Amino acid sequence: MALQQPVLVLALENEDASSALAGILWLKGCNVYKTRSAADCLKQIQNLESKVDVLVASSEIALDRDSM
Repeated sequence: MALQQPVLVLALENEDASSALAGILWLKGCNVYKTRSAADCLKQIQNLESKVDVLVASSEIALDRDSM
């Protein structure tokens, strides 16, 4: 029985942190999608048809009042 790769969305403003975390998670066998804002994150989740296992967001993006 083959396991499906987990799908993760990273929503971080810091490009270095996002790339480092995405690389580590990719090496662990995850499908990683990087975004840099709340609007991009919501659009990516919609493109993935809400089939996301984990969302990692920075506090600034999580508290974005325009996207709430």
